[in-house]
Amino acid sequence: MMNEERLRMRDGGQLPPEMLAQLKRLVAKRNNDIDTRDMREVSDWSNAFVGKHFRQMGRRS
Repeated sequence: MMNEERLRMRDGGQLPPEMLAQLKRLVAKRNNDIDTRDMREVSDWSNAFVGKHFRQMGRRS
């Protein structure tokens, strides 16, 4: 399930309808139906770290 209200472009604008439709089709697929053969597998995680792109959202009341 996808929360369309939270999807925004980097500049804060709405997603274009074509992009939103593409995301809906992707969300509807099962994991086994997504072809990832052209993606390299990451085997060395030694330089990885958690939280680099995390931005705390406002508190919900």
